[in-house]
Amino acid sequence: MKILYLHQYFITPKEAGGARSYYLAKQLVEDGHEVTVITSNTKNKDWKFLEVKNIDGIEVKYIKNYYDSSMGKIERIFAFFKFMIYSTYYALKEKNIDIIFASTTPLTIGIPAYFKKLFNKNAKFIFEVRDVWPDIPYEMGYIKSKLLFKILKAFENKLYKSADKIITISKGIKQKINTSFQDKTYVYPFGANLKLFNTHKSDEWKKSNNINCKTLYVFTGAIGFANGVEYLIEAAKILSEQNNKEIHIAIIGQGSAKKSIVNLKDEYSLSNVTIFDSVAVEELNKIYESADAGVILFGNLSESYRFTASPNKFFDYIAAGLPFFFNFGGPLKEKVEKENIGIYTDYADPNDLAKKMSHYSDNKEILQLIGKNARNIAEREYDRDVILKNMARDIVNA
Repeated sequence: MKILYLHQYFITPKEAGGARSYYLAKQLVEDGHEVTVITSNTKNKDWKFLEVKNIDGIEVKYIKNYYDSSMGKIERIFAFFKFMIYSTYYALKEKNIDIIFASTTPLTIGIPAYFKKLFNKNAKFIFEVRDVWPDIPYEMGYIKSKLLFKILKAFENKLYKSADKIITISKGIKQKINTSFQDKTYVYPFGANLKLFNTHKSDEWKKSNNINCKTLYVFTGAIGFANGVEYLIEAAKILSEQNNKEIHIAIIGQGSAKKSIVNLKDEYSLSNVTIFDSVAVEELNKIYESADAGVILFGNLSESYRFTASPNKFFDYIAAGLPFFFNFGGPLKEKVEKENIGIYTDYADPNDLAKKMSHYSDNKEILQLIGKNARNIAEREYDRDVILKNMARDIVNA
């Protein structure tokens, strides 16, 4: 079959960020299908406006469209709409498409998919939903107009109605989708890369970055305003005021809130926090080998965001057998607590995080047990290769 894969942020393992689209496209190619990805070129200024690359058998068409998570609201909206227009144009030029697979975010990725389906009625349309749009940006105040919100909700429902199958990355997202579409909605989480990550421990990364401490906690991933990383800085401030010199916190990533996080760290003169640039997915395991636990954060601006949680770092942490502190809610919280693979902290109270960080620093044998539980469930329920094979099979059988 010939599959048109629409995703604005197609990432390979050699880049920073989630690489699900790459792994899924690669699985479809290995299954004997022809896959064309239309995505954006956000970094390579020397490339042509439309640059075509063959990546492990996947035809990837990059549309030049600069985007960075540190961009402001207006710049982001412009980037979304620019990609929407050009991706629609190039999608319509693709011939003999059997399956149209579109993956959010943003919701505007549904435009090229919708029009391609409109002009190719025999093609199946699969819509992958990674975030609840427009609910989350509305709750966070990015969308202030109630009229615009209603229009976007109507468009969202139009996409769900036209899709032959809807795929979500979490049970929480599925629960947020209109009940009339539940019978064609399926959950396929990101999954844990058991080949890339292992449970080996080493102080090499810690030493190479001059971090001398008994306990290292790491936060890896997006540093956006939705993540509420200031909560972690406030916890670090509390630990510093308590003169706790045994704990160090490493923050590794990029995002729209990074500058403000760096400024807050400097304002508090914190020596127990180090902030690094993001690294490629393939480099993360070196960091996790030196860490005693990870951190997953969601801010308090959007209840939908916290309820529908399915962060990439959750699957990376459990694959590495790394216990983690977390403050999200919803079905994933219930799963984490049931399996004893993470430590919940009150998202509104950084004192709670600081207290638990100190407690588990003094009781590492508990952390080690939680880490073993995490790796066990990764192997038992979240093997990424198994998830991708099942997902690829369902896509072509839509």
